[in-house]
Amino acid sequence: MSDIKLKIYPAQNGDSFLLSAGNTYLLIDGGYVNTYENFILRDLKSLADAGEALSHVIVTHMDQDHISGLLKLFEQNKAEDFIGIGNVWHNSYRHINPEQEEEKAIVKNEELEEIKGGAYLKKVSSDEETPIGAIQGSSLAAFLLEGKYPWNAEFGGRAVATDNGQHILLTEDIRLTLLSPNIEKLRKLERAWRKELIKKGYLNGLSETGYYDDAFEFMVAKHRERPRYREKKIAKATPDIANLASQSFLEDTTAANGSSMAFIIEYKTIKLLFLGDAHPGIVAENLKSLYKPEDFPVRFDLIKTSHHGSWANNSPELYSLIDSPSYVFSTNGLGHNHPDDETIAHIVSRKSEYTRKLFFNYPLEKAKAFDESSLREEYNYEIIQADGETPLEISF
Repeated sequence: MSDIKLKIYPAQNGDSFLLSAGNTYLLIDGGYVNTYENFILRDLKSLADAGEALSHVIVTHMDQDHISGLLKLFEQNKAEDFIGIGNVWHNSYRHINPEQEEEKAIVKNEELEEIKGGAYLKKVSSDEETPIGAIQGSSLAAFLLEGKYPWNAEFGGRAVATDNGQHILLTEDIRLTLLSPNIEKLRKLERAWRKELIKKGYLNGLSETGYYDDAFEFMVAKHRERPRYREKKIAKATPDIANLASQSFLEDTTAANGSSMAFIIEYKTIKLLFLGDAHPGIVAENLKSLYKPEDFPVRFDLIKTSHHGSWANNSPELYSLIDSPSYVFSTNGLGHNHPDDETIAHIVSRKSEYTRKLFFNYPLEKAKAFDESSLREEYNYEIIQADGETPLEISF
């Protein structure tokens, strides 16, 4: 039996992973509502039937493609208490601004009622995103408070941020090293949130209602990333890897992605790197503070690429510091057309003594284009594509 297993759920253009290390189980993000209903729920009930529980639920950040399924999990667990959850990592407004100063945020009455109703959820079917409204009466923050879950406990109830702690023992055998976010990234998200409230013309009264967490979660989860306009290239049957890998890089600056958790998980001799949707600059900065120059590139057993393989989140600098025989791309390619060709090309173009394996949890035309025998032989890599209907599992 393998010591560690990673289950990569079909989460459309989102993320959701179940990591088992020995008898410890961690759920990292929850995809959309149908990710939970079609896959996560069944697995969690099986764990509960076997007398197991989740050690941690890690909410890397509040984008809908990461949080919607977790809202359904906590809603159902509130009603049925069907699985134990030992700890939750989730940054809400109370962690960014613990004082909750008497700021006069301006909220429309009808919007405030919607905020009281809970976070906005989405299902995704094929290429259609379907809003299914709000969970009545709660947000993720409210579910955690009502359920009395240990919330950011390893950080003393403060924000999950590198300023508040970096080396965390999740269990006696599992060590986590946090690489993103820092407080500065979280405060940038808070400023963006407050600006959005004001822009929407909200009325006075939010500070008296106590709905800061709900409003914060509601607005951030509804955030839709603006498309990054890039020069369109004529598609070629066979990608020009050398040319793609040499393209100029411009880092993601969105506040929501900047708030994303990124971390290393170590269990026995296995070392995994989960990049969430994080900005690559802060990850590179922290890696350089953790390792000696002669340690680079640091070899991980698996790397989950940042932001579904977006080129703006997977920089040449970052990949000069890290490498792995296994890379994971979690996306169906819809929405923002991830992953970017440049990211794939940059990963495979580096010389390596081992054959890199690129795992895709959906069949993608982009992956198919790179699955060319001459390219695989020249650059020493493999393409593994799942069917998009069943979870992709990797064991170590």
